[in-house]
Amino acid sequence: MAVAVIEPPRPLVTAADIPGVHGASDPFVTAMIAAAQAAIDGPTGPWGLALGIQVLEWETDGFGCGAGEVIRLPYGPVLEPIAVSYRNAAGAWVAISVSGLEVSRSGIVAPIGGWPATATGEGVVRIRWRAGFAKRDGGAFVPDPPASAVAAVILAAQHLKSLAGQNLFLRSEKVDGVGDQTWTVSEAAGKAIEAATANLMKPLRVFS
Repeated sequence: MAVAVIEPPRPLVTAADIPGVHGASDPFVTAMIAAAQAAIDGPTGPWGLALGIQVLEWETDGFGCGAGEVIRLPYGPVLEPIAVSYRNAAGAWVAISVSGLEVSRSGIVAPIGGWPATATGEGVVRIRWRAGFAKRDGGAFVPDPPASAVAAVILAAQHLKSLAGQNLFLRSEKVDGVGDQTWTVSEAAGKAIEAATANLMKPLRVFS
């Protein structure tokens, strides 16, 4: 089932990283970066990866694994579970404490004794987690993206900047309960991003 972006990914680069004459926080270049990153990152990208640190939520039809096994989440690396809940046989939503849950790079390890029984049907399990390439600094996660992903965003942002006066269209929209940074680019600009980033991103691709 679809994955919702609860907190959009943190940018992998800033305007200061993009070659050219512009301010270090230029809003136009910042928009180019957001569009370039959206084309490769998380649910909006084709690579099966969460690059920038972000919060995602997935509704699925059950836990589907036994004690000690990993329930694989659609986008990793998985940093930490934030909330896990399920609909029980009576139809009520029940929260599971995440404090004792272990994570692997690709998902959450089922607790001792396994997951509880759920109702049958679609979307009876909801999992919210923090994902992205990061490392811990004390109690916080700090970005640690692959160099090739950073290069891909920079290269794509440069392409978008060069196309801006010709055929680029950016749109930001807010969706209640999901997020507030959705970027849309024209077909021509989208193809430019894809061509510019494909070779850089291919080694990182996750196949489901």
